[in-house]
Amino acid sequence: MIKTIVLDLGGVYFSEGTPKAIGRIAKFLGVPKRDVFLIFRGNHPYPSDIYHAGKMTKREFWRIVRKKLDINVNLSEKMREIWNSSYTPTPGMEKLVSRLKRGYRIVCFSGNTRDRVAYLEGKYKFKRNFDSLLFSFSAHFNKSNIGFYLVLLKRIKCRPDECVVVDDYPKFLRRASSLGVKIIHFKSARQLGRDLAKLGVKV
Repeated sequence: MIKTIVLDLGGVYFSEGTPKAIGRIAKFLGVPKRDVFLIFRGNHPYPSDIYHAGKMTKREFWRIVRKKLDINVNLSEKMREIWNSSYTPTPGMEKLVSRLKRGYRIVCFSGNTRDRVAYLEGKYKFKRNFDSLLFSFSAHFNKSNIGFYLVLLKRIKCRPDECVVVDDYPKFLRRASSLGVKIIHFKSARQLGRDLAKLGVKV
């Protein structure tokens, strides 16, 4: 029986903003998208990966960005604003989570930066919709590391088969599944509701 529902932020509760941000930033700076992509999604470990794991400060990360793109502080601040604002609420998710919270523990499990979480909380007040929150920057693991999922299981204090993890990236779901956790590949709030119902969750 499912007791805990674990939701990703970017790509589930919010839109997956980084791909959108890469295009917007490249257009704003007048540089090739690949130059911006290599900062956010380049070869591992790329600067953003280290930043998400809380192993690099905001100041250190943006210093690297300015050096790689040869831009000044004002431009990097605008770039940061574009990156954060590219994440917007996924239609139907707040309403669905509100219903689910009546009977299940709802946990946020996100590879994210402290800066973006603060931005999204300031704008949308999303934290109140979760019973618990676990971020990569506080766990010092990214979702590419199985250690992050072990921290999650320790945090939620329930058996793996009593938990379902919802994510938009299949590679991350495979890591969760390897620990015996039930998984759902997210596409929309409506689809998520249907898939949860198939697991016996009262939606």
